[in-house]
Amino acid sequence: MSRRTLDTQQVVESAAALADAEGLDAVTLTRVAEHLGVRQPALYRHVDSFDALIRALGLRGRGILADRLGAAAASMRQPTAIRAPQTRNWRKRWSEWSRCWVKP
Repeated sequence: MSRRTLDTQQVVESAAALADAEGLDAVTLTRVAEHLGVRQPALYRHVDSFDALIRALGLRGRGILADRLGAAAASMRQPTAIRAPQTRNWRKRWSEWSRCWVKP
C-alpha cells in the first residue's frame, strides 16, 4: 500500500461512510484502514483506540444533529412554519397520552 497523508477527520469520515453503508457492526479499525488504503497501525496516529473512534463517530453524529436542529429552529421563525399548538398544560396532556401506552 502506498503512503498517503491522513488526518483524524478523514479517519472518522471513513468510519462514518462504512457505518452508513454496512452498519455500525461493520466498523473495525481493519475495515477503516482498508477503506482508506492504509494499514491498520497507521490509524493509531489519529485515533487512540477503537473505542476512541466510536466516540468520535458519536461526536460527529451529535454535531450533525445539532446543526440540523439549529436549522429547523431557524426555519420556525418563518411565517410559513408549521407549529404545534401552544398549550400551557402540556404536562397534563403528556401524562394522559403516556397512560394510553402503559398497561395497568
